[in-house]
Amino acid sequence: MNLSLSSGPAFAFPPNSPEAEHGLLSCILTEGADVFTRAVEAGVRALSFYDRKCAAIFESCARIHQKGQPIETHLVGEELEKAGKLGEIGLPFLVDCSKSQPTTIKATHYIDTVLDFSAKRETITAAQLAKEKIERGGDTRETIESLTTQLSAITGSTLTRSKGFTIYSAADFENYSPPEEDALLGEAGGHIYWRDRELALLLGPGGVGKSRLVLHLAISQILSREWVGFEMLGTQRRWLIMGNENSARRYQSELRMMLSDATQAERSQVDDHLFIQFVDDTADSLSLDDPVAVKLWRATAAKVRADVLVVDPWEAVIPGNDCNDAVATREGVRQLRAIFSPHSPRFTPLIVHHAREGAEAARKAEGFDAGAFAKGSKTLRSMARFGINVAPEDPDDGARVVLACGKMNNARKFITRGAVMDASTHLYSCNPSFDVEAWRNDVEGKRGGKSCSVRDVVEAVREGVHKSGQIVKAVMESTGASQRTVKARLGDAVRAKYLASCEPYGSYTLGNKKL
Repeated sequence: MNLSLSSGPAFAFPPNSPEAEHGLLSCILTEGADVFTRAVEAGVRALSFYDRKCAAIFESCARIHQKGQPIETHLVGEELEKAGKLGEIGLPFLVDCSKSQPTTIKATHYIDTVLDFSAKRETITAAQLAKEKIERGGDTRETIESLTTQLSAITGSTLTRSKGFTIYSAADFENYSPPEEDALLGEAGGHIYWRDRELALLLGPGGVGKSRLVLHLAISQILSREWVGFEMLGTQRRWLIMGNENSARRYQSELRMMLSDATQAERSQVDDHLFIQFVDDTADSLSLDDPVAVKLWRATAAKVRADVLVVDPWEAVIPGNDCNDAVATREGVRQLRAIFSPHSPRFTPLIVHHAREGAEAARKAEGFDAGAFAKGSKTLRSMARFGINVAPEDPDDGARVVLACGKMNNARKFITRGAVMDASTHLYSCNPSFDVEAWRNDVEGKRGGKSCSVRDVVEAVREGVHKSGQIVKAVMESTGASQRTVKARLGDAVRAKYLASCEPYGSYTLGNKKL
C-alpha cells in the first residue's frame, strides 16, 4: 500500500498516523454506517485527518451517509468523482484503503488515535501562533489569554468528543420501566432465565445433539410449547439459524419429524417465524473478518429481520475463526449486534458452541467447573447472561442427554435434568427416570467405564432369565455395567419390541421383533 503523505499544513513534521487514518477508513468501508457513526459521535471530522486524501474520502462517506445510502467503496468513488477529487486521489488509493483492514476489531483504537494526533496538531498550531505574536511584539497578557482559550477548547473537545456512558441516579433506576413482554424462557414459579437482547449459549461436545435441541427450542417458542421442562414465554419471535455444519438434507429430515404431529395452523406459524440457512457444497463463508461475508450478513439481516439469531457453530463466525481469541470474541458479538439490532429492537443472539470431549469434560458440565466446559476463551461465557451445558447421559445411548446450568445471571440456577429424544419425532422431553447422582457417579468414573447393549439384555432373557431384577443382576455381572445403564437398556429393548412384558408382573419375554 502507498502510505506517502500529501502536503499538509505549513509547519514541519506534524504528528500524524498514516496507519490509523488508513485503518479507520478501511473499517468504515468494511462495516459501513456502524463504524462511521461511532467515529462521528466520538468527534472525528474531515479536518481530523492529516492526509488530505483521507480527509476527502471521509467527506464523501459523510455525504453518502446523509443520503441514507450504504457506505460502500464504489459509491465513495462515485461521490469523489462528482466532487472532482477522484483524479487527484486515484482509484488505487481508495481501493488500498478499503482493503487495508480485513476486520474492524481495531476500529475504536483507530478512532482514538486519529483524534489524539489531531489534538496534538491543533496544540502545536496554537503554540506556533502564540510564538509568532510574541516575536512580532504582541501584548504578552493578551497572547497568553488567547493561547489559554485555544488550549482549553482543544482540551474540552478531547474530553467531550464522546457523549459518554448513559448514567442513571438511584431515583432514575427506581422509576425505570423495563421493556414489557421481553421474557423468552423460564420455569414454573415465575423464574425467568432468558430475556430479549441477552446473549445466551448452548454448549456441548460434538454429536450430542446441539443443533437438534436448538431447532426444537425455536419451534417450541414459536408454538408456545414446553421445551425439556422449560416454559417458552412471550409472543412469537422471528428465528434465524445460521451455520455451515448441517446440510439441507439434515434439516429437511429433522423438520419433517418434528412437525409430523403439527396442525396446519401450527405449520403456518413455523413457516412465518423460522428461517434457516441453506447449506450446500458451495456454501458462503460466514466469518466476520471476511468483507464479502459481512455484506451477506447485512443483506440477510435486512431481509429476515430476525428477533433471535442462532449461530451454529461459533467457530464459523468469529473473526479469525479462533475461539481462543478474547478480543475477536468480543468483536464478533459486537458486530452481530451492530448488523442485526437496527432491524429488530428485540435482537437476541444465541450461540451454539463446542465443548470439550470425554468423561473429564462431562464432569465440568455443572457446578464449580461449568465455566471450563466450553472450548476456547472464557470471554464468551463472561459476556452471556444465560447458558445451557449439554452432556451425554450415557455414551452408548445418543438419545439421552443431560442439561445443566452453564450460566445464570437473572435468577437461581435451574436443576440439572435429563432429556430423552423420541425416535419418531426427534423431539426431546424430560426423562422421568433420570438419576442425577447416578450420572455424576458415572462421569466420576465409579462405573469403571463398563457398558452393555440391548443385545446383552435380550440374550439374558433368551437364556431363561425373565424377572426384571434377575435380568439386571445377570447383565451387570456379565458386563460390569451399572444398574442404571442396564435398566435403560431393558427399557430400550421393550420400546424396540425385542422384549415384551408378561405375567407375572415385572417379567419379560422375547418380543415380536428378532435381534
